[in-house]
Amino acid sequence: MLRKIQQFLATFVPAWLLVAYLAVIVCMLNRWDGLVMITLVPIWAWAAIGMLAATLSWMLFRGIPSIVVFCLCLITGVTCSEETHSLVRELASSVSSGEVSDPETQNITIINLNCGGAEAPLSRIAAEKPDIITIQKAPSEEDLIALKDKLFGDDYSLVINRSSAIIAKGKFITEIQEPDSSALHARLSHPSKKIFDITTVDLNYCVPRKDMWHPGVWEQLTEVRIQNRRLIRSYLGENPIKKNNVIRVFSGGFNTPPGDDVFRPLITNSLKDVFVESGLSWGNTYPSDYPNLRLDQIWVSEEMEPKSSRAKLNADAFHRTVVAKLTIKPEKSEP
Repeated sequence: MLRKIQQFLATFVPAWLLVAYLAVIVCMLNRWDGLVMITLVPIWAWAAIGMLAATLSWMLFRGIPSIVVFCLCLITGVTCSEETHSLVRELASSVSSGEVSDPETQNITIINLNCGGAEAPLSRIAAEKPDIITIQKAPSEEDLIALKDKLFGDDYSLVINRSSAIIAKGKFITEIQEPDSSALHARLSHPSKKIFDITTVDLNYCVPRKDMWHPGVWEQLTEVRIQNRRLIRSYLGENPIKKNNVIRVFSGGFNTPPGDDVFRPLITNSLKDVFVESGLSWGNTYPSDYPNLRLDQIWVSEEMEPKSSRAKLNADAFHRTVVAKLTIKPEKSEP
């Protein structure tokens, strides 16, 4: 009798695990707002939970179905996690001889930085010689002006809105400060003779929490996601400085894990996530000491070709610094 029960459970339990696996996959593909408590959790975390459940099922009931579910979760976690792709890319770059740079290529370095109100993070990135720095939780305006002159010199310009700022090589043509937030838009005339439309944001947090299954927290996270998506769409579509034939940079603290529906307006506007295209090593940025979420991102328009993107330790804030190397694609010659 006990053996028959064990044989039944050896099939029944993995079958339910498979149903749960498929339900999570469907939610991840559709990203419904009402199921934000599922879609905010990274796919590798769901895969780990599935592997653990399948392992317990095999230990208790044995059977091939548990092994099948374990392998399915393992394959999904490895192939669908961006951490795997960036680590493999880092390994490949370490063993390759490297690309030969084209002397005619225009190289651009973009940095997204959360200062945590401190001055030290700006000093640490000065050696990167960045072209564009988007800053959240910036030091005071007086400190920013002094640091800009000291670290970067007269070749760089500065614009500020509340706790956000942009420091960039070249001259700002115009700027737009959002009245109800620290979001900031600026049009830059770069020494490369290219025009950049730059937007930096610091959105409300919409991240996994221990109590996110509580109905009140669940509803709050759903509202924050909807609001953040609406803000991004507004900043992209209603920004008066938006114009064709201008390179677009949209970066900052999105404060939502990658792949979420919050980023759909960026994708539909043909912007690309620099880390997805060229990320190296461990790209997660939050929390800074032991990061497990990539909340800070840099998106660019199709005129830019990402070459590398890394997350670097920032001891003065809860977010790591994102350093991206890109090139400007040559203009297509008309026939």
